[in-house]
Amino acid sequence: MSSGIKGVIPIDAMAGAIRDTLDVYSRDVIAAVEKATVETTAEAVLELKRNSPKDSGDYAKDWTRSLLEKSRYGLRYVVHNKGHYRLTHLLENGHNNPRAVDGKPWTPAYPHIGLAEAHAIDMMREKVEQYLNDIK
Repeated sequence: MSSGIKGVIPIDAMAGAIRDTLDVYSRDVIAAVEKATVETTAEAVLELKRNSPKDSGDYAKDWTRSLLEKSRYGLRYVVHNKGHYRLTHLLENGHNNPRAVDGKPWTPAYPHIGLAEAHAIDMMREKVEQYLNDIK
């Protein structure tokens, strides 16, 4: 972090100097969180593509992320399956399938979303900590 503050600061300029330093630090923190968000969501999409069931058509290929919001406070992304969003719950949790050709009425779960989410949470925490440590 480079605050640009050098030497002795007169007492009447102290509040302004503190405000300026905090403004710079806030921008650095927002940039660090944005960088971690972009990298983490990209990795989550790749992980979902790798670990999704491959026998469900284009389901695995259709994982993506979308930018929901960009504001002065940062970015908000959502990771989602753009073409087969209706299958996500069924594949993640298993489901009843009375028309199964093998006679088994229950289709097993393929846990992949919860695992990717847990990994993304850990990755986000690590990346934010790393980038914040780089600011100092």
